[in-house]
Amino acid sequence: MYFMNQYFKIVLFTLVFYIIPFPLFAFTYEIHGDMKQAIGFTSNADVFSLKLNSAETDYFQYKTHLNQVVQNDFTPLNFMNSPKSNDVTFGATRGILWIKGKTDDNKASLVYGAEVQGYNWGDNEQDFGLAGEGLTQETYLLYADVKAPWAQSADNFFRIGLQHVDISDWVWNETAAGLTFHGKNGMSQWMLGWFRGENDKYTNASDNNYFVAHFQRPLEGDNHLEFFCIYEHTGEEATPEFLKDPNDLTIRHYRLYSSDTYYLGVNSQFTFGSMFGTIDIIYQGGNINFIQDKYFDDIPGLERSANLIHLTGGIQVTDKFKLYGTILSISGDMNESDLDVDNFKSIDVKGKVGQIFFKDSIIGDIDHHGADAPYFQDKGLIQFALTGEYQYRPNHHFKFALRHLMTQVDLPVRGPEETKDNDIGTEIDFWYHYSLNQYATLVFESAYLYPRNGGDMMTDYPCDAKKLFQMISGVEISF
Repeated sequence: MYFMNQYFKIVLFTLVFYIIPFPLFAFTYEIHGDMKQAIGFTSNADVFSLKLNSAETDYFQYKTHLNQVVQNDFTPLNFMNSPKSNDVTFGATRGILWIKGKTDDNKASLVYGAEVQGYNWGDNEQDFGLAGEGLTQETYLLYADVKAPWAQSADNFFRIGLQHVDISDWVWNETAAGLTFHGKNGMSQWMLGWFRGENDKYTNASDNNYFVAHFQRPLEGDNHLEFFCIYEHTGEEATPEFLKDPNDLTIRHYRLYSSDTYYLGVNSQFTFGSMFGTIDIIYQGGNINFIQDKYFDDIPGLERSANLIHLTGGIQVTDKFKLYGTILSISGDMNESDLDVDNFKSIDVKGKVGQIFFKDSIIGDIDHHGADAPYFQDKGLIQFALTGEYQYRPNHHFKFALRHLMTQVDLPVRGPEETKDNDIGTEIDFWYHYSLNQYATLVFESAYLYPRNGGDMMTDYPCDAKKLFQMISGVEISF
């Protein structure tokens, strides 16, 4: 009887497996992953602990106040504290795994991805140490692609859900939930979309909505041209300014505001013989309106007007070595007392402007960085960089960069002396990547920052900024 029962279970399982899921065999599946493991040393742990994330911040001056919509309520201009800086070693991990399934006729597909964010080894808050029992995952991707019913080609489709948004390296290149339509005609491609960055369950008053249009067209040879426009409406947000309720001092009333912002941008990549280059020009406009209520005096709205210019030009010296220079100018707010907001604000990006402050490193990709927005608060950024890349052999890649960093606007006075400066310092970066195969790469990276007077303004105390050094090795596996 026992064997008959086991035999019956086997037969039943076989029937369920082959007969019931039979329609699913019209699907094909792909599994992809990306993992980064790193160990390293830094002379200033504050650079990694104080994260200025573009998606979580909105800086502008009003009535000499600095609006700071930030996570954890910190002021991220104290990167270089000599008294508080620590020399630390660390290990860190980040991993992403996603599955894609599509129908054989390419009319529909789905993608689901999970991510383990960048955790330090032995993180007490996340229990990413012994046994790893506190480890949590988050949804990284969750979307469906559906071919447009009227289209002849599968290149014209709707994408619905949590998806990649790759519009500009300087404005938006992260994930977000929304609805997009992707089209292609000949060589031209375009995308129209609506995204929601924040949602109020009970009213639309505090919703954040984004409407985008993105057009791409390859030109002759390796030349490329892109245009994009984005309209962002931010619902009710709270400034740090508050008053206590006269009837109940435990209640705080915050000054609220809403904003409308638009971006107009162009990107061009070109080659001419051994010469090559990239140009990004972006204009940002809009307004900020304060929501009037009985607790605060009425104040006028603000006008946004900002810009970003990125120029890279270089030469392919040999088939193995290239050299290029970069100029990056991101506007800052020159006058904190007027009604103009002149500083540029990204939506959600991964700023690749060196290793010390920003995310141009393996440890930056593991979310250990000072900032992913390519600027400091409302002070903007100026960068001059010279970069060289050498492909020694097919699996040996060297890269070095010498860059000078400044804020567009003088940093605020710190300490008793009436001094201001915008010269942050000179940074030297080095990368070495060794490819084991097409999927795995060994990484060694290091960086050094020699601070100038502007760096002294980025401390909590009236003291000289500390010289910063970091050295990191790791492995990247992607398939």
